[in-house]
Amino acid sequence: GTTTASLSRLGATLQVYFHLGELPDASWKAVASALSSAEKAGSQLFHPTGIKQMKESAQSEARALAEAETDGKSAKDGKDDSKSSSGGTTAMDARQRKKQTEA
Repeated sequence: GTTTASLSRLGATLQVYFHLGELPDASWKAVASALSSAEKAGSQLFHPTGIKQMKESAQSEARALAEAETDGKSAKDGKDDSKSSSGGTTAMDARQRKKQTEA
């Protein structure tokens, strides 16, 4: 049905490009465009500054989670719950502020 017609049209289009000698150019333009996009994304993702920021963010988040976990254990040991929850909230607020400044 529709798929067969689409494949036939694609085949005919490719044959025209091939006979005109433009198929290699069209293919290489598509490859070059995809490569350019991949290189741009890679340079943004793996840029030294970006990696450093990701590492710092992960470390600060890990510290905040560890502090929140420690505060939670202290609260279970009989300490005041309001202190531990406010400490956890402060750690969460600090992480949210850091994420907002990075954005």
